[in-house]
Amino acid sequence: MAFFDSLGAKLSKTGQKTMQKANDLADITKLNLRTGELNKAVQELYARLGEQYYALHSESPEAALAEICGEIGKANQELEQIRTGLQILKQIKVCPSCGSENSSDARFCSQCSAALPELTPRQEPQLEGQACTQCGAPVLENAQFCTKCGARLSLPKAEPQPAGLPADPPDECFAPQPEDNDNR
Repeated sequence: MAFFDSLGAKLSKTGQKTMQKANDLADITKLNLRTGELNKAVQELYARLGEQYYALHSESPEAALAEICGEIGKANQELEQIRTGLQILKQIKVCPSCGSENSSDARFCSQCSAALPELTPRQEPQLEGQACTQCGAPVLENAQFCTKCGARLSLPKAEPQPAGLPADPPDECFAPQPEDNDNR
């Protein structure tokens, strides 16, 4: 009987330890979740603080924050240019009174009934730098072919290859080869 009493005591002690570890693990999980929630809340508060500071002091920020305010200003300008470009591409009319977007055929705002301006005609983006030698269309800096006429663009002179490296193969290496039906 002493054996069973001893075994029962050990099992009871082990069960209590297991239960305590499970409770500790549950508490750790709760604390980790709460820590994550609080960290997220603090980050959101920092963001709100930054937005409010920028709204109040963007014209004359403190010296330590002037660079960041300048970067925000530049990013906001670029965002506005992108929004305007998207509106032109999508042919969306933006209400000058309330700022809501309206379809291209609307004459009055669907939100405030203000008269809408006429759409500006869609224009091709002006690219600085290269132009196609065949049709004159602007091309991207690293483009190999013109997107208007399909002409191959002249590539800049290749830099000399270091000794020991093979030169790029000529274009005819990539030309389609006639099929040899005799070897099948």
